[in-house]
Amino acid sequence: MPNRREFLQTGAVVSAIAANGVIVHSAHAVGANAPIALGSALYDDRYAEGRRFAAVAGGRGVATRPLDDGDVTRSYEELEQLWRREPAAIAGFTQFGPMFVIERLALERGMRLALRVEHCAARPDALAHRLTGPRDTLALAAGFDALHADWPGLMATIAFHVAHDDSPQRFSEIVTPGLALPAREPRAAPLAPFVHYYAPHAEQQGHGPTLDGPLYSWVVAPPLERG
Repeated sequence: MPNRREFLQTGAVVSAIAANGVIVHSAHAVGANAPIALGSALYDDRYAEGRRFAAVAGGRGVATRPLDDGDVTRSYEELEQLWRREPAAIAGFTQFGPMFVIERLALERGMRLALRVEHCAARPDALAHRLTGPRDTLALAAGFDALHADWPGLMATIAFHVAHDDSPQRFSEIVTPGLALPAREPRAAPLAPFVHYYAPHAEQQGHGPTLDGPLYSWVVAPPLERG
């Protein structure tokens, strides 16, 4: 089995394939609605997968912003000010807590979670990707199993093709071989405190950080404007 570094080094080749037409071709094939225009991307830079997501998003001209050692507080405050002025779509690659916090703020501003993808262990040698989003968007991931080597890059690419569609969301799951669960890389400095409303109870009681769980790719967007 390839190690983590070898597994991620294939990313540039596979993302190039996606960027060269796999996703776009699929969008035309399913007759997808116009995609949501992303304004920025938020990511957890403690994960190599998060940095890969940001690199692909940044390569498409979108401003990227890392969390502060997993803490979403500063990004939350900035989005709160931004969304008071105007709605703006944002993509993310984070743990559950930051996604949940941003989703709650978005709902308060009349926005919604347009795409949610949970990346979790399916078995020791495989990763499950559980997608909830518009039908057309899920159809774009039909070839995901053939592009699994760079799933963070592919997720960033899909984020740019989330259909601007407020129809009922659908669910699909794709299992890809490889590393079962991304690992958070250690930092020399201690982690910044998590914001209180999503810190696990064990951490609040001083028992130290819990084991990492699933990671999430997501897109928050304004509602579809009717003519």
